[in-house]
Amino acid sequence: MANQKTAEEEETLLAGIAKYGTGKWRNILEDPEFSVQLQYRTNIDLKDKWRNMSRINPIQERNPNMVRFNE
Repeated sequence: MANQKTAEEEETLLAGIAKYGTGKWRNILEDPEFSVQLQYRTNIDLKDKWRNMSRINPIQERNPNMVRFNE
């Protein structure tokens, strides 16, 4: 269950980054389109998650829409 929740949060984070750009964590959290899925996360959580996701696949930072989840 935790992996499913994490994957959903990652997809939501990527959609928020596509809409607002990196570094706009508060905007992403406050957007009603994303707030339900990320309701238990802080702007620091989003920043850290993005940093970790970018380490796994550096192309994400340049184009978050190209990310593919293989789960």
